[in-house]
Amino acid sequence: MVKGKEGKDFKGKGKSNYGKKPTRERKEELGTPLYDGKLFVGKIMAHTRGFAFCQIENDEIEDVFIAPPKLNGAFNNDKVEIQVYEGRDGESHEGRVVNILERGTNIVVGNFMAIKGGGFVSPDNRKFNKDIYIPQNKINNAMNQDKVVVKILDYGDYTKNPSGEIIEVIGDMSNKGDDIIAIIRNYELYQEFPITVSEVARKVPQKVTEKDLVGRVDLRDVLTCTIDGEDSRDFDDAISIERLENGNFKLGVHIADVGHYVKRGSPIDIEAFNRGTSVYFPDMVLPMIPKELSNGICSLNPNVDRLTLSVIAELDKKGEVVDYKICESVINSNERMTYNDVYAILQGDEELTKKYAHIKDSFFLMAELNEILEKNRKDRGALDFEIPEAYIKVDENGRTCDIVQRERNTAHRLIESFMVLANEIVAKHFDMLKIPFVYRVHDKPTIEKMADFLSFISGVGIKVSVKPEQVTSKALQQITKLAEEKEISKTVNEVMLRSMQKALYETNCRGHFGLGARFYCHFTSPIRRYPDLTINRIIKLSINNKLDEHEIARLQEFVHESAVRSSEREKLAEKAEREVDAFKKAEYMQAFVGCQYDATITGATANGIFVGLANTCEGFVSISNLPDDIYNYNEKTFTLRGQRNVFMLGKPVKVELIAVNLEERKLDFKYIEKFDNEE
Repeated sequence: MVKGKEGKDFKGKGKSNYGKKPTRERKEELGTPLYDGKLFVGKIMAHTRGFAFCQIENDEIEDVFIAPPKLNGAFNNDKVEIQVYEGRDGESHEGRVVNILERGTNIVVGNFMAIKGGGFVSPDNRKFNKDIYIPQNKINNAMNQDKVVVKILDYGDYTKNPSGEIIEVIGDMSNKGDDIIAIIRNYELYQEFPITVSEVARKVPQKVTEKDLVGRVDLRDVLTCTIDGEDSRDFDDAISIERLENGNFKLGVHIADVGHYVKRGSPIDIEAFNRGTSVYFPDMVLPMIPKELSNGICSLNPNVDRLTLSVIAELDKKGEVVDYKICESVINSNERMTYNDVYAILQGDEELTKKYAHIKDSFFLMAELNEILEKNRKDRGALDFEIPEAYIKVDENGRTCDIVQRERNTAHRLIESFMVLANEIVAKHFDMLKIPFVYRVHDKPTIEKMADFLSFISGVGIKVSVKPEQVTSKALQQITKLAEEKEISKTVNEVMLRSMQKALYETNCRGHFGLGARFYCHFTSPIRRYPDLTINRIIKLSINNKLDEHEIARLQEFVHESAVRSSEREKLAEKAEREVDAFKKAEYMQAFVGCQYDATITGATANGIFVGLANTCEGFVSISNLPDDIYNYNEKTFTLRGQRNVFMLGKPVKVELIAVNLEERKLDFKYIEKFDNEE
């Protein structure tokens, strides 16, 4: 089955389906039960038109189509058991929900419509395709047309709408940030911390005491700095570097000791576990831990003492680690540097070089070491996709005012190199100790995905003599190089990235395919990622010889819980960030309906093509807005081919923006052969 983006499917604004009788469709019985009547567990992926697919756990079988009457009250993201039947065409599968194991939607955001005796809420997310009835005593002072958040109390069934209560009134969407709040509430994400957590956070000391220093390596006299983005407020990591008399590098990666302040089982820790990660939006951050810690005592701000965990490594001229130490430490960062300023110094900016004369030599030494480390990673097969990211700029009212590609320069890469190195050292160290641990795992792509990818690159003229089951990261590097020579690297990298497995957290060390690393973990961002905080604590227990049999047994269960929860929350955060970005992009593009653009084909379906603009915005060109032709879609090469026209990934096209649907975060384009002012 082809899994692709949906085509145009707009729904009228302000319309309700409350009280309407269900559509009569597919009332007939299903075909022959398959797999001896076995029940499969999976997740419902609903469509705005009412039908759904069930994504089966462990990929036992392909996604199964489920008609509306056969959902039996299941909604989008519900975990269910289904029975699978032979499709009416004799080839496909269809299913019926037998049991709902776990509800995937508890909170719904939408527009409140008042009626006599109560009201109903029309969900923003049309995949939850039933309006929710709100009794009069559950309205919570909401006014007609208010944007509200609803807690579902009764899910109803195929003939009866769900019911619920309004738990938050966002309002008329006129205030700054209301648009983002309306989106993130669907993911049950909140800016504010519970009162108990905030009260504990306010009591956390904001200065390092003499008692805190007992047993720590004092690195306050070592020249140290942080290097982050201009708008960063929480600094997890600081760097120190020097060249030893033997010519080797001595690199220090110093990470905020969050575990010193956030004790396991405390209110702050429980909330951090629940959140799993900080979530970042264009003009809003939802931190994992309160700002008193994330921006205060845990942040490695300049010219103040801060508690850290340090990985101090000696590397030879070939970039090989010849010695290392992992220790509790205290630092006093000399400078808060930005990526752009460090890059400018490396490029010879005289003013900045003079301003940072006391530390500039460190940046050149860092760049020298980074070049060696990058070469080593490339030699072992690490992949660098270089996919452009959007930097969405907002004005004082929170509205999108510009979208540009986010820059990634030498300063970004050297910090990435040092973080990767520190994470590898820590992962290898604890794998050798055989202590319960949380690893960052990235598996090799599946044979099926690689077969499709190799078919695609063959279709764009890249020939390699490798079989799907034999694909290595080195082979993918070669494909990337060939794509650069053909000037289609962006497209090939994006398709390659889609073919990769999803990296996740696990308790077994299986390596990281994308980095070509045998050992890997996430240790370097404990302010914003819970796995890093978990590892932070394990390191402290190990250093202080507190890992007795009882503690190891306790850790065994906890690292599993931490890995599972963190993987889940990472996925949810990514979805929320993508949706907000899509909304902000659509908001920005509303002003440009009727404008024409140079674009690149980024995807194709039987119904049309997807195109990407230079500012990273993407949209859809329906087949009705392509030149008249008889088209056939090749799902292996992602090509829409007609008798006179061929649309394939990476091909440049000229398009005109004809519509923007803000509610569904969609841009509609039409294909044009030439600009109006061309001959």
